[in-house]
Amino acid sequence: MDDMSGRRSQLDSRRRRHQDVRNYGHHLKQSFAKFGAFFKTHKQSLLAIALLAILTLLLFGILQHFCGTGESWKCAGCCFSGR
Repeated sequence: MDDMSGRRSQLDSRRRRHQDVRNYGHHLKQSFAKFGAFFKTHKQSLLAIALLAILTLLLFGILQHFCGTGESWKCAGCCFSGR
């Protein structure tokens, strides 16, 4: 009597792996679809937040440029120095 259980388990594991790959691809497509729907719904809000973040970074970059190293806002030509 030969051992067929080893072959069956190999076939089952291959079948399970194939199904897992197919399920992963299906779940990935669903995730992208959900993200696309979320972005479509909230596009204006997300773009406004991104624009606000960019403007804030630019503002801090400009202030640091004018104030030199930006040591706690104590610089000679800065309007926030209190002088």
